[in-house]
Amino acid sequence: MKISDVCKATGLTKKAIYYYINAQLLNPERDKHNSYHHFSEEDLHRLRIIAVMRNFGMSCEQMKLAFRYPNMVNFFMHQHMETLRQQLASNLENVRSISSLLLSMPPQYNIDSLDEFLDRQYQLTDQERSALDFLCPSQDARMVSIFIWCTFLDVEESEYRHFLWRKMTELTQKELSGSLRYVAKVIYSTDPKYIRSNSLNRYQDSMLVIKMNNASKENVKQRLINDLITLSNDETLQIYWNLNYEKVMFPIFNLKNGPLNELMIQYNENYKLYLNHLNICVNEVAWELLHGSLNDLYQSLKQVLHDQFDIENYPGIIGYNSFEKALYTQLPIPVMKKILASE
Repeated sequence: MKISDVCKATGLTKKAIYYYINAQLLNPERDKHNSYHHFSEEDLHRLRIIAVMRNFGMSCEQMKLAFRYPNMVNFFMHQHMETLRQQLASNLENVRSISSLLLSMPPQYNIDSLDEFLDRQYQLTDQERSALDFLCPSQDARMVSIFIWCTFLDVEESEYRHFLWRKMTELTQKELSGSLRYVAKVIYSTDPKYIRSNSLNRYQDSMLVIKMNNASKENVKQRLINDLITLSNDETLQIYWNLNYEKVMFPIFNLKNGPLNELMIQYNENYKLYLNHLNICVNEVAWELLHGSLNDLYQSLKQVLHDQFDIENYPGIIGYNSFEKALYTQLPIPVMKKILASE
Protein backbone atom coordinates (compact mmCIF):
# COMPACT_ATOMS: atom_id res chain seq x y z
CA MET A 1 0.00 0.00 0.00
CA LYS A 2 1.32 3.45 -0.94
CA ILE A 3 1.72 6.21 1.61
CA SER A 4 -0.95 8.32 -0.11
CA ASP A 5 -3.47 5.52 0.45
CA VAL A 6 -2.36 5.21 4.08
CA CYS A 7 -2.92 8.95 4.57
CA LYS A 8 -6.49 8.62 3.32
CA ALA A 9 -7.17 5.58 5.50
CA THR A 10 -5.75 7.07 8.73
CA GLY A 11 -6.18 10.83 8.40
CA LEU A 12 -2.46 11.24 9.08
CA THR A 13 -0.24 13.44 6.93
CA LYS A 14 2.86 12.12 5.14
CA LYS A 15 5.00 14.20 7.48
CA ALA A 16 3.35 12.61 10.53
CA ILE A 17 3.77 9.08 9.16
CA TYR A 18 7.46 9.66 8.43
CA TYR A 19 7.81 11.11 11.92
CA TYR A 20 6.38 7.93 13.48
CA ILE A 21 8.65 5.79 11.29
CA ASN A 22 11.71 7.78 12.45
CA ALA A 23 10.46 7.44 16.03
CA GLN A 24 10.49 3.64 15.49
CA LEU A 25 6.80 3.21 16.18
CA LEU A 26 6.53 1.16 12.99
CA ASN A 27 8.91 -0.25 10.42
CA PRO A 28 7.30 -0.68 6.98
CA GLU A 29 9.19 -2.45 4.20
CA ARG A 30 11.18 -0.43 1.66
CA ASP A 31 11.31 -1.04 -2.07
CA LYS A 32 14.82 -2.25 -2.95
CA HIS A 33 14.88 -0.21 -6.17
CA ASN A 34 13.51 3.20 -5.16
CA SER A 35 13.52 3.04 -1.31
CA TYR A 36 9.81 3.92 -1.18
CA HIS A 37 7.90 2.54 1.79
CA HIS A 38 5.31 -0.16 1.20
CA PHE A 39 2.73 -0.43 3.96
CA SER A 40 1.11 -3.73 4.91
CA GLU A 41 -2.34 -4.17 6.43
CA GLU A 42 -0.58 -4.64 9.76
CA ASP A 43 1.21 -1.29 9.30
CA LEU A 44 -2.10 0.35 8.47
CA HIS A 45 -3.73 -1.10 11.57
CA ARG A 46 -0.84 0.10 13.72
CA LEU A 47 -1.03 3.61 12.25
CA ARG A 48 -4.75 3.78 12.95
CA ILE A 49 -4.00 2.95 16.59
CA ILE A 50 -1.26 5.59 16.60
CA ALA A 51 -3.74 8.12 15.19
CA VAL A 52 -6.15 7.40 18.04
CA MET A 53 -3.43 7.82 20.67
CA ARG A 54 -2.19 11.00 18.96
CA ASN A 55 -5.72 12.42 19.06
CA PHE A 56 -5.70 11.73 22.80
CA GLY A 57 -2.49 13.76 23.13
CA MET A 58 -0.22 10.85 24.01
CA SER A 59 3.50 11.22 23.39
CA CYS A 60 5.66 8.90 21.29
CA GLU A 61 7.21 7.49 24.46
CA GLN A 62 3.78 6.68 25.84
CA MET A 63 2.85 5.03 22.55
CA LYS A 64 6.02 2.94 22.60
CA LEU A 65 5.22 1.69 26.10
CA ALA A 66 1.66 0.87 25.07
CA PHE A 67 2.90 -1.20 22.11
CA ARG A 68 5.61 -2.83 24.24
CA TYR A 69 3.03 -3.91 26.84
CA PRO A 70 -0.17 -4.28 24.77
CA ASN A 71 -2.18 -5.91 27.56
CA MET A 72 -1.64 -2.86 29.76
CA VAL A 73 -3.52 -0.37 27.61
CA ASN A 74 -5.95 0.21 30.52
CA PHE A 75 -3.06 1.38 32.70
CA PHE A 76 -1.59 3.75 30.11
CA MET A 77 -4.97 5.27 29.27
CA HIS A 78 -5.80 5.76 32.95
CA GLN A 79 -2.38 7.26 33.62
CA HIS A 80 -2.66 9.65 30.67
CA MET A 81 -6.20 10.69 31.57
CA GLU A 82 -5.14 11.49 35.13
CA THR A 83 -2.33 13.67 33.73
CA LEU A 84 -4.83 15.48 31.51
CA ARG A 85 -7.18 16.04 34.45
CA GLN A 86 -4.33 17.58 36.47
CA GLN A 87 -3.37 19.78 33.51
CA LEU A 88 -6.99 20.85 33.12
CA ALA A 89 -7.18 21.88 36.77
CA SER A 90 -3.87 23.76 36.46
CA ASN A 91 -5.03 25.52 33.28
CA LEU A 92 -8.28 26.53 34.93
CA GLU A 93 -6.37 28.00 37.86
CA ASN A 94 -4.22 29.96 35.41
CA VAL A 95 -7.29 31.25 33.59
CA ARG A 96 -8.84 32.38 36.88
CA SER A 97 -5.54 34.00 37.96
CA ILE A 98 -5.18 35.94 34.69
CA SER A 99 -8.85 36.92 34.80
CA SER A 100 -8.40 38.28 38.33
CA LEU A 101 -5.26 40.13 37.21
CA LEU A 102 -7.03 41.73 34.26
CA LEU A 103 -9.95 42.87 36.38
CA SER A 104 -7.58 44.75 38.71
CA MET A 105 -5.19 45.99 36.05
CA PRO A 106 -5.57 49.65 34.98
CA PRO A 107 -5.26 50.42 31.25
CA GLN A 108 -1.85 52.10 31.70
CA TYR A 109 -0.41 49.13 33.64
CA ASN A 110 3.29 48.48 33.07
CA ILE A 111 4.98 45.09 33.02
CA ASP A 112 7.44 46.28 35.67
CA SER A 113 4.64 46.06 38.23
CA LEU A 114 3.68 42.48 37.34
CA ASP A 115 5.85 41.02 40.09
CA GLU A 116 3.28 42.09 42.70
CA PHE A 117 1.15 39.14 41.54
CA LEU A 118 3.86 36.55 42.20
CA ASP A 119 2.14 35.19 45.32
CA ARG A 120 -1.42 35.65 44.12
CA GLN A 121 -1.94 32.47 42.08
CA TYR A 122 -5.59 31.46 42.15
CA GLN A 123 -6.46 28.13 43.81
CA LEU A 124 -9.57 26.23 42.76
CA THR A 125 -12.28 26.08 45.40
CA ASP A 126 -13.76 22.77 46.52
CA GLN A 127 -16.91 23.66 44.59
CA GLU A 128 -14.93 24.28 41.41
CA ARG A 129 -13.03 21.00 41.83
CA SER A 130 -16.32 19.19 42.31
CA ALA A 131 -17.62 20.78 39.10
CA LEU A 132 -14.45 19.71 37.31
CA ASP A 133 -14.86 16.16 38.62
CA PHE A 134 -18.45 16.17 37.39
CA LEU A 135 -17.41 17.23 33.89
CA CYS A 136 -14.30 15.01 33.78
CA PRO A 137 -14.84 12.23 36.31
CA SER A 138 -11.87 10.23 37.52
CA GLN A 139 -11.61 6.61 36.39
CA ASP A 140 -9.31 5.64 39.25
CA ALA A 141 -11.89 3.20 40.65
CA ARG A 142 -11.85 1.23 37.42
CA MET A 143 -8.04 1.15 37.32
CA VAL A 144 -7.69 0.12 40.96
CA SER A 145 -10.32 -2.58 40.46
CA ILE A 146 -8.43 -3.97 37.47
CA PHE A 147 -5.20 -4.29 39.43
CA ILE A 148 -6.79 -5.72 42.55
CA TRP A 149 -8.78 -8.34 40.63
CA CYS A 150 -6.60 -8.81 37.52
CA THR A 151 -6.13 -12.53 38.16
CA PHE A 152 -9.86 -13.22 37.84
CA LEU A 153 -10.89 -10.93 34.96
CA ASP A 154 -9.98 -13.30 32.12
CA VAL A 155 -13.50 -14.65 31.58
CA GLU A 156 -16.01 -14.55 28.75
CA GLU A 157 -17.88 -11.26 28.45
CA SER A 158 -21.59 -11.14 29.21
CA GLU A 159 -24.21 -8.53 30.00
CA TYR A 160 -24.44 -9.80 33.58
CA ARG A 161 -20.67 -9.59 34.07
CA HIS A 162 -20.75 -6.00 32.77
CA PHE A 163 -23.40 -5.28 35.41
CA LEU A 164 -21.28 -6.88 38.13
CA TRP A 165 -18.19 -4.96 37.02
CA ARG A 166 -20.08 -1.65 37.23
CA LYS A 167 -21.23 -2.51 40.75
CA MET A 168 -17.67 -3.39 41.77
CA THR A 169 -16.21 -0.15 40.42
CA GLU A 170 -19.01 1.87 42.05
CA LEU A 171 -18.20 0.35 45.43
CA THR A 172 -14.51 0.98 44.87
CA GLN A 173 -15.20 4.59 43.87
CA LYS A 174 -16.81 5.23 47.27
CA GLU A 175 -13.54 4.24 48.95
CA LEU A 176 -11.22 6.24 46.68
CA SER A 177 -11.91 9.55 48.37
CA GLY A 178 -10.83 7.92 51.63
CA SER A 179 -8.82 4.82 52.37
CA LEU A 180 -8.02 3.72 48.80
CA ARG A 181 -6.68 7.02 47.48
CA TYR A 182 -3.08 6.06 48.30
CA VAL A 183 -3.41 2.75 46.46
CA ALA A 184 -4.18 4.62 43.22
CA LYS A 185 -1.18 6.93 43.73
CA VAL A 186 1.16 3.99 44.28
CA ILE A 187 -0.08 2.19 41.17
CA TYR A 188 0.30 5.30 38.99
CA SER A 189 3.87 5.73 40.24
CA THR A 190 4.99 2.12 39.69
CA ASP A 191 6.95 1.02 36.61
CA PRO A 192 4.50 -0.57 34.13
CA LYS A 193 7.07 -3.27 33.38
CA TYR A 194 6.90 -4.43 36.96
CA ILE A 195 3.10 -4.15 37.12
CA ARG A 196 2.89 -6.48 34.13
CA SER A 197 5.29 -9.06 35.58
CA ASN A 198 3.55 -8.83 38.96
CA SER A 199 0.17 -9.49 37.33
CA LEU A 200 1.58 -12.58 35.60
CA ASN A 201 3.08 -13.85 38.86
CA ARG A 202 -0.19 -13.33 40.71
CA TYR A 203 -2.05 -15.20 37.99
CA GLN A 204 0.32 -18.17 38.29
CA ASP A 205 0.03 -18.13 42.09
CA SER A 206 -3.77 -18.03 41.88
CA MET A 207 -3.84 -20.99 39.50
CA LEU A 208 -1.61 -22.91 41.92
CA VAL A 209 -4.08 -22.27 44.76
CA ILE A 210 -7.17 -23.00 42.63
CA LYS A 211 -5.75 -26.36 41.52
CA MET A 212 -4.60 -27.24 45.02
CA ASN A 213 -5.14 -30.80 46.23
CA ASN A 214 -4.10 -32.70 49.34
CA ALA A 215 -0.64 -33.32 47.91
CA SER A 216 0.03 -29.70 46.94
CA LYS A 217 -1.58 -28.11 50.01
CA GLU A 218 1.59 -28.55 52.04
CA ASN A 219 3.55 -26.71 49.33
CA VAL A 220 1.19 -23.73 49.55
CA LYS A 221 1.40 -23.71 53.35
CA GLN A 222 5.20 -23.88 53.20
CA ARG A 223 5.21 -20.94 50.78
CA LEU A 224 3.19 -18.90 53.29
CA ILE A 225 5.55 -19.87 56.13
CA ASN A 226 8.72 -19.20 54.13
CA ASP A 227 7.48 -15.75 53.13
CA LEU A 228 6.74 -14.93 56.78
CA ILE A 229 10.24 -16.06 57.78
CA THR A 230 11.67 -13.81 55.05
CA LEU A 231 9.57 -10.91 56.35
CA SER A 232 10.83 -11.48 59.90
CA ASN A 233 14.45 -11.30 58.74
CA ASP A 234 14.34 -8.60 56.03
CA GLU A 235 14.48 -5.08 57.46
CA THR A 236 13.57 -3.48 54.13
CA LEU A 237 10.39 -5.55 53.82
CA GLN A 238 9.56 -4.62 57.41
CA ILE A 239 9.86 -0.92 56.57
CA TYR A 240 7.50 -1.36 53.62
CA TRP A 241 5.05 -3.33 55.76
CA ASN A 242 4.96 -0.70 58.49
CA LEU A 243 4.64 2.07 55.91
CA ASN A 244 1.87 0.38 53.95
CA TYR A 245 -0.11 -1.32 56.70
CA GLU A 246 -2.60 1.46 57.44
CA LYS A 247 -2.83 3.31 54.13
CA VAL A 248 -2.31 0.61 51.48
CA MET A 249 -2.52 -2.93 52.80
CA PHE A 250 -5.51 -2.64 55.11
CA PRO A 251 -7.71 -0.68 52.69
CA ILE A 252 -7.12 -3.37 50.04
CA PHE A 253 -7.68 -6.14 52.55
CA ASN A 254 -10.95 -4.62 53.79
CA LEU A 255 -12.16 -3.93 50.27
CA LYS A 256 -11.58 -7.50 49.12
CA ASN A 257 -13.20 -8.95 52.22
CA GLY A 258 -16.31 -6.79 52.07
CA PRO A 259 -19.30 -6.78 49.68
CA LEU A 260 -16.98 -7.08 46.67
CA ASN A 261 -16.20 -10.66 47.66
CA GLU A 262 -19.64 -11.93 46.70
CA LEU A 263 -19.68 -9.89 43.49
CA MET A 264 -16.36 -11.37 42.37
CA ILE A 265 -17.56 -14.89 43.19
CA GLN A 266 -20.46 -14.27 40.80
CA TYR A 267 -18.14 -12.70 38.23
CA ASN A 268 -15.73 -15.65 38.22
CA GLU A 269 -16.68 -18.90 39.97
CA ASN A 270 -13.00 -19.81 40.28
CA TYR A 271 -12.62 -17.04 42.84
CA LYS A 272 -14.72 -18.99 45.36
CA LEU A 273 -12.48 -22.01 44.88
CA TYR A 274 -9.42 -19.81 45.30
CA LEU A 275 -10.77 -18.32 48.54
CA ASN A 276 -11.75 -21.69 50.00
CA HIS A 277 -8.37 -23.26 49.27
CA LEU A 278 -6.35 -20.25 50.42
CA ASN A 279 -8.37 -19.88 53.63
CA ILE A 280 -7.72 -23.52 54.52
CA CYS A 281 -3.97 -22.94 54.28
CA VAL A 282 -4.03 -19.52 55.92
CA ASN A 283 -6.09 -20.70 58.90
CA GLU A 284 -3.82 -23.71 59.49
CA VAL A 285 -0.70 -21.52 59.38
CA ALA A 286 -2.38 -18.93 61.63
CA TRP A 287 -3.14 -21.63 64.23
CA GLU A 288 0.50 -22.75 64.21
CA LEU A 289 1.61 -19.14 64.66
CA LEU A 290 -0.78 -18.47 67.53
CA HIS A 291 -0.73 -21.80 69.36
CA GLY A 292 1.74 -24.18 67.77
CA SER A 293 5.29 -24.65 66.59
CA LEU A 294 5.47 -21.28 64.83
CA ASN A 295 4.69 -19.15 67.89
CA ASP A 296 8.28 -17.87 68.16
CA LEU A 297 8.01 -16.64 64.57
CA TYR A 298 4.72 -14.93 65.44
CA GLN A 299 6.25 -13.14 68.44
CA SER A 300 9.17 -12.02 66.29
CA LEU A 301 6.82 -10.67 63.62
CA LYS A 302 4.74 -8.79 66.19
CA GLN A 303 7.90 -7.14 67.48
CA VAL A 304 9.50 -6.11 64.17
CA LEU A 305 6.14 -5.05 62.70
CA HIS A 306 5.20 -3.05 65.81
CA ASP A 307 2.08 -5.13 66.47
CA GLN A 308 0.81 -4.45 62.94
CA PHE A 309 0.33 -8.17 62.38
CA ASP A 310 -3.11 -8.91 63.82
CA ILE A 311 -3.72 -12.45 62.56
CA GLU A 312 -6.15 -13.16 65.40
CA ASN A 313 -8.68 -10.84 63.79
CA TYR A 314 -7.28 -10.76 60.25
CA PRO A 315 -5.57 -14.06 59.37
CA GLY A 316 -5.95 -13.19 55.68
CA ILE A 317 -2.94 -10.88 55.88
CA ILE A 318 -0.83 -14.04 55.81
CA GLY A 319 -2.05 -14.66 52.26
CA TYR A 320 -1.64 -10.98 51.40
CA ASN A 321 2.02 -11.17 52.41
CA SER A 322 2.70 -13.98 49.93
CA PHE A 323 0.46 -13.16 46.99
CA GLU A 324 -0.26 -9.41 46.90
CA LYS A 325 2.33 -7.43 48.85
CA ALA A 326 5.04 -7.40 46.17
CA LEU A 327 3.41 -4.72 43.98
CA TYR A 328 3.55 -2.26 46.88
CA THR A 329 7.26 -2.77 47.67
CA GLN A 330 8.75 -1.61 44.36
CA LEU A 331 8.89 2.15 44.78
CA PRO A 332 11.96 3.51 46.59
CA ILE A 333 11.18 4.00 50.27
CA PRO A 334 11.58 7.84 50.12
CA VAL A 335 9.10 7.94 47.20
CA MET A 336 6.67 5.71 49.09
CA LYS A 337 6.95 7.93 52.17
CA LYS A 338 6.26 11.03 50.10
CA ILE A 339 3.15 9.46 48.50
CA LEU A 340 1.78 8.30 51.85
CA ALA A 341 2.44 11.71 53.42
CA SER A 342 0.49 13.55 50.70
CA GLU A 343 -3.14 14.54 51.05
